[in-house]
Amino acid sequence: MRNNIRKFRRELGLSQRELAEAVGTSQQQIQRIENGLHRVDLVTATQICVKLNKTIEETFPELKLIDKKDS
Repeated sequence: MRNNIRKFRRELGLSQRELAEAVGTSQQQIQRIENGLHRVDLVTATQICVKLNKTIEETFPELKLIDKKDS
């Protein structure tokens, strides 16, 4: 899945390792998520967004969130 993690991480001057430590995962996991090689679970995605100070929609633009009004 395409995402903006790398862009936002670099804007904040964070390395993959620093982001990984902040969200409780490995640098390799962040690398795989950034490259779209690994799906990210909601908890990790939320933690990444909090650290990057971005919304889920900004960070993962292809993610389709369900609007309860539409269901």
